[in-house]
Order: sequence, then C-alpha cells, then structure tokens
Amino acid sequence: MDKSDLKQIIANQFQINSLLGLIYDNAREENLTELIDQFKKLKRIDLGKYPLYNQHTMISSLYTFIALPKEVIWNDIPKKMTIKQLNEKWGFKNGWKIKNDDISNLKFRYLIRRLRNGINHGKINCNEKLVFTITDIDPRNNNDRIDFEIECKSLDKFSRALGFWIMTEDIGLKEL
Repeated sequence: MDKSDLKQIIANQFQINSLLGLIYDNAREENLTELIDQFKKLKRIDLGKYPLYNQHTMISSLYTFIALPKEVIWNDIPKKMTIKQLNEKWGFKNGWKIKNDDISNLKFRYLIRRLRNGINHGKINCNEKLVFTITDIDPRNNNDRIDFEIECKSLDKFSRALGFWIMTEDIGLKEL
C-alpha cells in the first residue's frame, strides 16, 4: 500500500463516519444503552438491521486512522514532537488517562506506535459509557506495558485529527 491508497481508505472512513454521524445530530450526552433504547422507542424497529455509530464503528475507525497508516506514515511522524506541542484540535486536552504518566509528556511518535500496537493486537476494550482502554505490552518485556483510558469523544477527535493530518500534511490542523 502506498500513501495514495492510504488516503483513499481514510477518505472512505471519513465518509462512512459522516453518514453515521447524521443519526446523532440532535443527541445529547448519553451512554450507548440510553441511545439504543431511545432509538428503539422512536423508530419501533429492530436495531440489528440498522448501523449506528457505536463502539464497533469506533474500532473500525481506529484501525483505519491509527493502525493501518502507521507503516506508511512512520517516517513522516516528527521524531521529537511531544503531545504538549500539538494544539487542542488533536483532542488531548481532556479525556485521556495513562497509569503513572501524563499524556502531554509522551512523544507523538511513541503514542502512535503504542496505540497502533494495542489496536492491532486486539488489546482494546470499551465500557458502556464509551470509555476505551487500549493496552500495549511489549512481548519481549512484559514490564513494558502502557494502558490508555480514553473517552470516546477524545479518541474520536484524535483519530479524525490523525486522518486529517495524513490527508493534508497540516499538523496544525488549520482547516479541521
């Protein structure tokens, strides 16, 4: 896969997410169970036949925006840039927790590698309130473990920002 193929895949995922996002245009802060119950009452239909933007869609987005591009964009990721050097459009202001560390202390490249590893190795969980836990454990050293706890809105913001950066090469996200 080259960068052109990657950009097409990312563009397709943006389109899918935009279409699914139409469902939530007027939604208030709710957890997934509340949304599903309201949708069932409103439409009187079986949700098994209708896609919703939920934790499964989010995992698909994470694969497209974070896991898949890593090999193609690895050399484009600034080596020394830290999370605190990125603006708030990247989604790091709130909603990220790391055991024994602060997200802003991490290097951008390190963060992408560890998230990518956790996603690709299936070490991702989501609770009812759409808080994702992504874990990366180095198979050569079990003590080298990182657990990210990320609220859905923050993770979604980050993954969209990463996709936008890959498409535009604008790390400041001026047009996002």
